[in-house]
Amino acid sequence: MIIHAAILTSGQLGKLQRAVESCTGKFQEITVVINTMNPYYRDSAMAWCQEKCIDYVVTESNGTPSKGKNSMIQYLKSCEADYYFMLDGDDTVHEKVEQYLELYTTYYEPDILSVQIPDELSAKMYADNCIGNKHYAELRDAQLRHATNFRVVLANKKGLDYIKYNEDLHTLEDIHLQFRLLQDQKTLWAGKMYHAKASDSGVYIYDMTTRGNFIASASSMSDKEHDHFFERFWHGIQI
Repeated sequence: MIIHAAILTSGQLGKLQRAVESCTGKFQEITVVINTMNPYYRDSAMAWCQEKCIDYVVTESNGTPSKGKNSMIQYLKSCEADYYFMLDGDDTVHEKVEQYLELYTTYYEPDILSVQIPDELSAKMYADNCIGNKHYAELRDAQLRHATNFRVVLANKKGLDYIKYNEDLHTLEDIHLQFRLLQDQKTLWAGKMYHAKASDSGVYIYDMTTRGNFIASASSMSDKEHDHFFERFWHGIQI
C-alpha cells in the first residue's frame, strides 16, 4: 500500500522541518505544499526543500487555511497512490503512524479517515476568550452531541473528490467539514463511500505550543463579526 504524505505549510520553517523529519521513513512519498502569501517564506521553504532534496509544490494562497487545504487536495488528485495523508506544517506524526494507518485502512477500508482531536486541545480551543460567547457554547454542544470533534487526515482518490473546505471561513474549517460529513452520511453510503472515525492515538500529534489559528481568530473578532462568521459556518448545515 502506497501512502503519499502532503505537508501543508504557510510559515515557520523550523516547524516545517520538524514535520518533515517526523514523516521521513514512514511514508513512501512526501511532498511539501507551500501555500503562503509571504514571498520571503515561500522562497525560504523552497530553498530548504531543494537543499534537502524534498519534493515540493507552490500553490495559490489567499491567506486562509481552507484555501491552503483545498489547493493541497487539488495537487494530490494529480498524484498516484492508494491513500493520501494530510498534515499541517506545524504538527507532526506519531512514530508508529505506519502501523496505525495500516490497521485502520485494513480494518475500515475507508475512503475518508478522520481522527479525534485530543481533549486537551479542545479544552484549549474553547478556553478563556470563548467563555460567555453563545456561539462557541452552541458549537461545543453540537460537537459533543454529534461526535464531530475530529479532523480528516487520510483519503483515497474517491475521498479526495468529496473533500472541500469552505473558503468563506477563515478558521474552524476542519470542524465544519465534519458537520458536512455528518449531514451527508446517507448520501455517502448510497454512493458507497465510507467515512471512518478513529482515535487520534498513534497517528497525529498537534503542536500545543502556540495559540493556534482558531484561538487567535476568536480573540480578534468583535461580537458582530462572530455573528456573521457563525452565520456562514452554519449556512446549509442541517443536523
